[in-house]
Amino acid sequence: MRIVAVLLAAILLMSPAALAQEETKVEVGTTLGLTLAIPDDGDTEVFAGIPGGGTFVGQPSIYVTVFAGPSLMIEPQIYFIWNSAVEDALISGMIQVGYLLKPDAMASPYVAAHVGGLFITGDGSDSGAAGVAAGYRVGISEGAAFRVEGKYRRWLADNFDLNEVSFVLGLGVVL
Repeated sequence: MRIVAVLLAAILLMSPAALAQEETKVEVGTTLGLTLAIPDDGDTEVFAGIPGGGTFVGQPSIYVTVFAGPSLMIEPQIYFIWNSAVEDALISGMIQVGYLLKPDAMASPYVAAHVGGLFITGDGSDSGAAGVAAGYRVGISEGAAFRVEGKYRRWLADNFDLNEVSFVLGLGVVL
């Protein structure tokens, strides 16, 4: 739970500072994703979804990207699901920070890193996570953008031995 609380605090503290800049743009979108969940025991699972490719093994996501400068992208992500059968919830959050390599172009490759975690209320288990991403963002018009992204994430808890490899297509509206 501490991981999720720290992540949410970071999102709340960073977003207003980025939004205070005059030229800040925000992109809100959704994704189509495919995630390979690769546990250390080698029993790989595939998750695909629309929306997908989010904070935890390809589960649904809506993304919000704040452009805090010409090249800097800050992207908070959060996921919540309640399971009534076992009366628990899974809460996951990530903060991804990216860098556009050609910020003035309509299309630009980018690199990013992300950290975050998850908490499962039923058994109290939690794990931190860290990863990297590389992608290509194309401005379709002044008000829309398309992105292709590949990312790798490692879950860090000893009892949660999992690597994720995701491939994501995203479509967003630029506000």
